Amino acid sequence: MAREHRGIRLDNGEWAVGSYIDFGERCGKSQHQISFPGEKRQEYYNVKPETVGEFTMIMDLWEDDVIEFRTFDGMGYIGVVKWGEFCYEVETTDDSAPVLYLLDDVIDFNSIVKKGDKWTTPELLND
Repeated sequence: MAREHRGIRLDNGEWAVGSYIDFGERCGKSQHQISFPGEKRQEYYNVKPETVGEFTMIMDLWEDDVIEFRTFDGMGYIGVVKWGEFCYEVETTDDSAPVLYLLDDVIDFNSIVKKGDKWTTPELLND
């Protein structure tokens, strides 16, 4: 099963969701696309490569989403969902806990509120 990705389209700034294709360097420029099944054929959108993120399969969370949550010790945090070395993590805005694993024995999943993402709502990460 192919993993789902999303990226911000170059033509209109909206999110495209589907399969990610990195064509690498061609004709002096880099090309990154999201493809998805259209009505009659496969459709493709050119996307900003830095905005491409993978669906985590945890709730409705994608890489680079900004979430607010609590840990089981009652501490509240805001952070960005990222892929770590072995699992998804949350890079928080709190220096005392800069990275927390996005695991159900660390984070109370019932407390997670998706606030936006770091590309379209970067102000959520300001202290």
